[in-house]
Amino acid sequence: MSDDLSRASGGATHNHRARARFAEGAALSLIVIIALSLRLPGLDRSLWTDEHDTRLGALGGWGQLYRIHQYPLYYVLARFALKIEDTEVMLRLPSLMAGVLGVLMMYALAKRFAGPFAGLTAALILATSTIHVQVSQEARFYAVVILLSLATVWVLTQYVSRDRLTGWIALPILGALGLLTHTIFVTFFGAALVGFSAWVLFSKSHRESRTRVRTLARVAVCGVLAVLPVLSYTGSFLTLLPGVEDSSAGGEADETNVDRPRVVSAAAGGGGTYRFDVKEYLGYFRSRYFGYEHLASEISALTLGILGFAHLALRSPCGFTVLASVTFLVPAVLRPFEVTHWYSDRYFTYQAGFAILFMALGADAIGRIGAFCLQKGFARLPRKVPITVYGALIAASLGMLAPGVVSALRANYNVLYPDWKGAAQYMASRIRPHHKIVFIYNAVHGPDVSYREGTLFYYLERFNASSTAVLSTLEYFTANTPEDVESVLKQYPSSTVWAVSRAEPALSESIRAGLDRACGPAKLFEAVGVRVAGEPTVNLIQGGDFEIQPEGAPPWDFRDNARLVRYPQAFDGDYSAKLIGFAKGNSAVLFPVARDPESTLEGPSTTSLVPKKRYTVSFDWKFQNIAPLSGSQHSAIRVVIAGQDIDNPEGFFCRLATIRGDITTRSMDWHNSSYTFATGDGIPERCESAMLMLSVTNATGTLWVDNVQFEPGDHATPFVNGTRLPHDQRLAATGQD
Repeated sequence: MSDDLSRASGGATHNHRARARFAEGAALSLIVIIALSLRLPGLDRSLWTDEHDTRLGALGGWGQLYRIHQYPLYYVLARFALKIEDTEVMLRLPSLMAGVLGVLMMYALAKRFAGPFAGLTAALILATSTIHVQVSQEARFYAVVILLSLATVWVLTQYVSRDRLTGWIALPILGALGLLTHTIFVTFFGAALVGFSAWVLFSKSHRESRTRVRTLARVAVCGVLAVLPVLSYTGSFLTLLPGVEDSSAGGEADETNVDRPRVVSAAAGGGGTYRFDVKEYLGYFRSRYFGYEHLASEISALTLGILGFAHLALRSPCGFTVLASVTFLVPAVLRPFEVTHWYSDRYFTYQAGFAILFMALGADAIGRIGAFCLQKGFARLPRKVPITVYGALIAASLGMLAPGVVSALRANYNVLYPDWKGAAQYMASRIRPHHKIVFIYNAVHGPDVSYREGTLFYYLERFNASSTAVLSTLEYFTANTPEDVESVLKQYPSSTVWAVSRAEPALSESIRAGLDRACGPAKLFEAVGVRVAGEPTVNLIQGGDFEIQPEGAPPWDFRDNARLVRYPQAFDGDYSAKLIGFAKGNSAVLFPVARDPESTLEGPSTTSLVPKKRYTVSFDWKFQNIAPLSGSQHSAIRVVIAGQDIDNPEGFFCRLATIRGDITTRSMDWHNSSYTFATGDGIPERCESAMLMLSVTNATGTLWVDNVQFEPGDHATPFVNGTRLPHDQRLAATGQD
């Protein structure tokens, strides 16, 4: 009978444990799903400066990786990812995977210290941490550093502290991987080994001197083994110190800037040294996690962190000494030293992981204290009640953090990143090899500007692969005042100049106003502003931007299913033209072409083009679902010039371009196209009453058109209504000379 009861009791216990493991696994799976859902959006956004450097390094040769980069591990991981597909998502894939694995590692570490509830709490806080979300979406090494730092503490406390061979093997491997990920990992790894050594000196499990010396010797050997693979990078790391030159700098420029344009700098730059600023260091974590908005959440986080620190001292003295050393020793050691690189910001994001661990342990401590007090006060309570109270108190602690977490996450997704991809896509079909680019800054930048702005040229090449000459012939400049831009405009009075602001929202009002006067208003691509000052030209049609004229009838003529549409359908300004195709008909917009100012043709003609002269028609357009009608041989989007041949009264009709729906893609987003022709080449040398017509003919689908331009010359220039003077004359006319 007793055996039967024992078996029944054992079965019940087994079933309870199985249900608990299932619930724990389900909760952890849900947290991983939350982590992925917060990290996947935005993986395809434009690369930023350092991410582009990651791509260049990853696609370089193996010898270049070893010789140039201080921290090659992420470049190697990115190299393998890019072999699958050369996209932004694949370049950021190692960070995404490290971010998710970091959540799982946090769970394992917190569970090791305080049980499964603490593990799930820590994993949830890290999964929703704005700092960790950001670094998991960047093609840089920060998420990998967090993962390796958590794994190192776990190995130290789980295996090395118990003198397991697995731990002694894993420890130097993790140290080497961390140092190959970033040299700043040496601050963490050194502090962790110092903290572990301190625990060995005072631990009861190492009372014998022989055991203590043997363990400390093994720790020293692990430290040396971790450093051996990265000794060749020591020189690069030492360049952070003042007065030490970087012997690899020239090599990097030679290897990665081969095809980049020549840099002419209008501003000399910078340098300077920095000290480790504890206030700034703590403020970075505070601003990234809570956004400086929720004082209650910040106080809750601080309270939980202090409780968690004390809780860790009771639960795991080894973990306490290791993390205390990492938390306090690193700032104390680094503070006296000045360096030539700013290292008080994201390089130390591994500390954010440990702060989150302390908060989770603090929430666990509150739950345990509440459950303990309840048990002492009510001895006969059912077992489920204290457990329920324990979980409820942890949930309440997380609830106090929630407003700050949600606010910071919302702010993170509202951040305006430099959208170099969007800017390059806009510029790619409009820029020409003889154009110039001016980069705009609020601050002075040094000669590394080619590295900083190489992202734009990468995307220009990507979206304009048929015209790669752009990359080898463009010149570009740095500028930090409107006067710098104006000096470039005056230096190149007959060139098209693109003014690109890398951080448009950060520009001062005076700089922004000056740029608008010199180049016109900016077109925004997240944080990037693009302005263009076109070369001198004259647009021989009026109203090509379709903005409503203040007086009189509009200069264009709509036929059949053509009409004006307002923003947001419009491309530029408030209005664009929309042409809807239909069966056996013409949906068209027509513009009368004005007399060329250089024309010497005499007579009463309303229009005349110069004989044997080249002209260019250009426009912005997009189309959707363009398809030919069945059996039609001429179904198309057409660009047509029609008019009167002075020498032939029967007139003329010249089709510049026919874009058939069955030849090109059926749909395409806004882009710029241009067509160049010469009078006498299908168009009479002496013509009058010329009309420019854009139409959808014998086809279904929709065409949008904006910024239509008809100008002299063999290439398109940026759109202008009327005449555009040379830059120096225009600036003088506006009083800016």
